[in-house]
Amino acid sequence: MQCKIFMADEKGKWIDTEGKVGYIQPTGQVLLLVGDRNRGVQCIFDDKWKAKLGTFRNSDSIKLAGKIVGYQVGILILQECELRD
Repeated sequence: MQCKIFMADEKGKWIDTEGKVGYIQPTGQVLLLVGDRNRGVQCIFDDKWKAKLGTFRNSDSIKLAGKIVGYQVGILILQECELRD
């Protein structure tokens, strides 16, 4: 319950992050493993990114930006994600 309180001010903000690909689903969802403890970030991409996402494999390094929409079971959830150089 406290997570909702802490996340209230963060929802809708854009963040840049980077990590290693945990998996990429055909729907455009990517699990990004971040930091020493492999914390999870679920990134939801629009269809226009699917071809580029198909070039990544598990454990590849990736940089992205996304809009915070929530947090669930230890995973930060981002939407409208975009790849960064």
